[in-house]
Amino acid sequence: MKARKFSDEEIQAIEAELNHLHLELNPANKTKYFKKELRAFEKYLKNSFSLTEAGHYANLYGGLGMSFGVLFGVVFLPNMERSLSISFSLLGGMVVGSLIRRSKDAQIKAAGNIL
Repeated sequence: MKARKFSDEEIQAIEAELNHLHLELNPANKTKYFKKELRAFEKYLKNSFSLTEAGHYANLYGGLGMSFGVLFGVVFLPNMERSLSISFSLLGGMVVGSLIRRSKDAQIKAAGNIL
């Protein structure tokens, strides 16, 4: 957020949203309450200003890469031992997912849309 320049109207909208969070309350379960409010604020920033949290693409493409890697190993490498083909395909899926994640993170960082 520091790299991105916000207009005065956008700053006022962010401050208004922060005021709506009721952070001055003293709830019984503070940790749960503040985590819920933080998620709501991050959702607002994502929907309103297209900001993305830092580890979003790491989680997304890491899981997708491993899932498609296992599928690839089972379908296209049947003549290898099953556990060996799954191991190689998991490793390949993780590498491909990591490469895609890095390019997406670089795009988001260059645009200044990272939280």
